[in-house]
Amino acid sequence: MMISQFTYGYQKMQMNKQHFFFTMYLLRERKNNICIIDTAALYRKLFEKKAKKYVPFFSGEIPLKELQTIYKYSQDENQILSHIERKHYEKKWLDLSTNPGTLRIWENEEIKVVPEDYFDDFIIEKAKKLIGKKKGFIMSARLIGEVYGHILQYIGDSFLEYRVRKLIEKGIFEYEGSLEAMRYYGIKFK
Repeated sequence: MMISQFTYGYQKMQMNKQHFFFTMYLLRERKNNICIIDTAALYRKLFEKKAKKYVPFFSGEIPLKELQTIYKYSQDENQILSHIERKHYEKKWLDLSTNPGTLRIWENEEIKVVPEDYFDDFIIEKAKKLIGKKKGFIMSARLIGEVYGHILQYIGDSFLEYRVRKLIEKGIFEYEGSLEAMRYYGIKFK
């Protein structure tokens, strides 16, 4: 019987979880054995010295050689999901897919639906630190990069730029340049 394996990274980040739930739902009629590999935990275990400086958020951040080592190591510890676990994950997808929310975060080992302006205060806080006492504009890409680097959620930069534009619409920020792309405009507080 074929074994399907799934990997997930640091703190089982929410996007990986969503994809996992969806995949489990798609495989609901299949009889494949399914194993899960916690790449972040194995990375910390197998590459202890490196993990003190850096733990990858998701499997795609792990260099191929190290990922191969993790995969080989995991073969000895295959933990096949039970029928009950599979049904649980299928139900999780059904629950998640029927929720009308647009933004989901990973909190307390669960995916939580939050309002789309959930990170606005965080964006404003980072803007205050970056702008400081400056009178001029800072590039929006600089702010978005700062937020992205500190947010501890797997949220794309395009969503963060969308929120910066909403803050411009609300009158929190003003901008100069073209809103065509984040690299073309600067922002400051009104």
